[in-house]
Amino acid sequence: MTDLTSKLFSTLPSRALAVLVLGLSLAACGKDDSAPTAVAKVDACALVDAAMVAKLAPGLGKGHPSSAPHPAGVSTCVWNDSAHHLPALMLTVAPADPSGVAKGLKQGLGKMGYRVVSVSGLGDEAATAIQQADPKHGLAAGVATLDVRVGKRQLGFSPMRLAISGPGTPAFERLKRFAADAVARLGTGHKG
Repeated sequence: MTDLTSKLFSTLPSRALAVLVLGLSLAACGKDDSAPTAVAKVDACALVDAAMVAKLAPGLGKGHPSSAPHPAGVSTCVWNDSAHHLPALMLTVAPADPSGVAKGLKQGLGKMGYRVVSVSGLGDEAATAIQQADPKHGLAAGVATLDVRVGKRQLGFSPMRLAISGPGTPAFERLKRFAADAVARLGTGHKG
């Protein structure tokens, strides 16, 4: 393992998860014959306002763009936990995974033991990847990402510190409403 990788994985599991989810989102933008055509960049922070964040999780600070370098057409916004100043929620807007949301998550996170579940009622296609509990390593079951395809774009909602255990729970329903509001703000004019 490189020094950077070992530092990332020696810090909080949620930080490593954030890097992993962002990496998987960006991997969907890889160049191959099935890669999506370029789409204009959308400001991820502009898709969410303070009222939306307060409904999902009170106690999060103002969203700010990620400082990580991004390929063309990709934007990320991060909200920190005000009490601990650590990333708590991340929204990534990228070109849609050409293989489809659920299949893309299964190819990435599914191979690492995450359970991938299709989610109805959001965008053109939606699925969530759920980290399975691993008490030996101090990990609780929880949503790693909720990804929604809207036209040629894919929005990835990663609740790193929000303790959302999965579909059917009140917390997951709040995440789903949050995603639906962001999708509505993206608007039909942005489908590409």
